[in-house]
Amino acid sequence: MFKYITMLQIIFYVVAFGSGVRKVLPIKNLTKITFYFVMVKHSILMVWYRYLKGERLMTWELPKR
Repeated sequence: MFKYITMLQIIFYVVAFGSGVRKVLPIKNLTKITFYFVMVKHSILMVWYRYLKGERLMTWELPKR
């Protein structure tokens, strides 16, 4: 059972990587969804990493005149 789930997960990530590297794949909608999912997960991990390092988001303010 776990072997099949692991294989499906590997296929999912390979499809996501393939859609990021090559823009032309036969099933465009499916590859877009997998690529989007992986990019969102990567972004969340990067934000947590920066948060745990102590970095804070700085906002841009207009100069006072």
